[in-house]
Amino acid sequence: MTRHLRRTLGIIWFVTIGNVSILLAQGTLTNIAVQASNDSAGASAVYTITFTTGDGNGVDEGVPADGSILLSFPAGFDVSGVELVSSKNSNLTGGFLTPSISGQLVTITRDNTGNDVLKNTEVKISVAVVVNPNIVKTDSIDIETRSAADATIDVGSSPAFTIKHGRLDHFQVDISGNATAGDNFPVVITAQDVYNNIVTSHTAPVELSDITGTSSPSNSGNFIAGVCSVIVTFEKAIESNKITASYGNRNGSSSLFSVSHASLHRFVCDSIVSPRVAGSSFNINVTAYDKYDNRVKSYSDKVRLTDQSGSLNIFSDNFDQGSLTNQAVTITKTRIDNYITITDTSLNKIGQSNLFYVKPGNHSKFSINPIASPRTAGEWFEVTFFARDDYDNLYTDFEGRVSINNAAGGISPQESGNFSGGQWTGNVKVQTVTVNDAINISNLSGGQTGISNNFDVVPGQLDNFEVSTISSPQIAGQSFSITIRARDVAGNLVDSFEGTVSLTDLTNTISPSISGNFSNGEWSGDVTIKASRQNNRISVSGSNKDGRSNSFEVKHAGLDHFYISPISSPQTAGVDFSISIEARDEFDNIVTDFERSVNLSDLTGSISPNVTSNFNAGVRNENVRITKKFENNKITIQDTNSAIENASNSFQIKPNQVYQIVIRDYPGGFGDALGNLSFNINDQIQLFAAGYDQWGNYVREVESNWSATETLDSPSPDVGTMTTFTARTPYTSGNIVADSLGVVAGTTG
Repeated sequence: MTRHLRRTLGIIWFVTIGNVSILLAQGTLTNIAVQASNDSAGASAVYTITFTTGDGNGVDEGVPADGSILLSFPAGFDVSGVELVSSKNSNLTGGFLTPSISGQLVTITRDNTGNDVLKNTEVKISVAVVVNPNIVKTDSIDIETRSAADATIDVGSSPAFTIKHGRLDHFQVDISGNATAGDNFPVVITAQDVYNNIVTSHTAPVELSDITGTSSPSNSGNFIAGVCSVIVTFEKAIESNKITASYGNRNGSSSLFSVSHASLHRFVCDSIVSPRVAGSSFNINVTAYDKYDNRVKSYSDKVRLTDQSGSLNIFSDNFDQGSLTNQAVTITKTRIDNYITITDTSLNKIGQSNLFYVKPGNHSKFSINPIASPRTAGEWFEVTFFARDDYDNLYTDFEGRVSINNAAGGISPQESGNFSGGQWTGNVKVQTVTVNDAINISNLSGGQTGISNNFDVVPGQLDNFEVSTISSPQIAGQSFSITIRARDVAGNLVDSFEGTVSLTDLTNTISPSISGNFSNGEWSGDVTIKASRQNNRISVSGSNKDGRSNSFEVKHAGLDHFYISPISSPQTAGVDFSISIEARDEFDNIVTDFERSVNLSDLTGSISPNVTSNFNAGVRNENVRITKKFENNKITIQDTNSAIENASNSFQIKPNQVYQIVIRDYPGGFGDALGNLSFNINDQIQLFAAGYDQWGNYVREVESNWSATETLDSPSPDVGTMTTFTARTPYTSGNIVADSLGVVAGTTG
């Protein structure tokens, strides 16, 4: 018998026996439920199937003890491994034969050891192991119960159930095209299970990364139904990049794509070795970069190269693939903190090199800081000398000295101090007034030289007066010409001075005492000096400045008179005293060439000598003696050659010491000296002891001892400057004597 089981609309089954077909009615299974122990795609699961038997086919009902249950799984389910079947409630007892597998159909045959399940009875069985399809899908299982004769009893289909995605296994990262650094790049990330089903339950953000390590953001944001769309940017250009999404140990990467550079943003210069030498060419390398430090390979223009010293300003060669290689540059100015600036003027993009030092080239010359004009002669002013290379850079290694001179001469000092750091600053002064002067300097240990700008040297402020040389000798009282010039401290004529000066000399006899007004800094005029002097000088002063002439002699004029130095009074008769006589001219100057003798006389006629010895240089100091006392004596000097005579001052000649006594009849040296006298009895006479010096000059009355000689009556009193003699005794005679110790006694008669 050949049987053909064909599922129709779930209503009628046809059974063909031989050539006879019998149409049987069939029941409907109800309350069908399908429950998988794991409903994930691709998972192995135990399926529990519950149904309620129908009314049967009119012959059979329920599930006979030797009947079978047929389970038709949808395509995609793998039932090849189903081996175990068990009943899950008591409505069906007994066991099952090994399930029969045919394609998607699993036939479960009861082993006839259990009960017959009646109609309208709930049956609950489980089968293992069923492998779910790899895709997410919604489907149902067809169920059929049969008799041992293979007649359909009841049929039915389960409600739809869903095979869900499996656990998160990886991420699918979808991109479109290539990226540009810095531009938005859309990325779609899908959470998938091992069978690439979308894991819709995944909502957590994932970490994002790329090969360059510059992608942003690093966090995707939350997924929605297992999918996340995110805008990513990259900073690093790369030929082959990929985006990787990671969540724990789950990840996924995009296909490879390129990230091209962004637009030109700046230039970067390779490090420049320091120091460089001014005037010496060196090469630099420059790279064009976008804002993310990617080389802009498309850049092929020229750039302007400049530096901080101002000595570099050129256009470069063309870039190649965004690089400028071995570009020669020359910088001629030194700078400690120099750097090169790279500029694309059309795109307004720049770059700068590292700082580097440009040191000077070889020492080739000197320069001098500008000197203001005019300078004042004799006044110090500051200058700075610089050692320079060929490009006027300061040559800082020079520490030597230079000689200093100028066109006009008269500069000081003539040698600088040691340079420090290639320069020396010091003070110089120029003594000579000149136009277009210049300072020249020369290396004392090399051939380098330098010259300043031209400048004028003008007179300084009035410092002193210069008196022209005065010939010697000049004659007292005779005028002679002098020239006085106003000078600055350096001796230059101060031609702006137009004042006057006062004139003095060491004799204080110069005239005029004030000069006339200067003209163009000088005055010339005649002066007269009345007093002679061996080493005379003329001094001038004005405007708080002064000056003096050379030393010169002023000689006396001709003999005019004699001058006798004042003679002290009194002088003593008979005692030598010195007189000083000077031959003088009309200005009272000693006539030094007068060297002859002169006559001397006085009012007493007792002077000696009466002729001096010869004068010496116009002067004679002579010892003289006058023996006669005189109250107002004068000495007269007479030059017989010139008939010039002059008298001294008045002076007294007083008597010398008492030498002898003269008895007189009147006191004070008056009266007569008493000689031989005759007296009558009782005649009286007063006697006075007059003291005289040895020159016969009355000195004074002398206290004497009075006595009489022979028979003459004695005077009374017998002691005193005077006495009285009375003639008492007739016919007596003799002398009266006045005697005093140390003095020649006086006697009458």
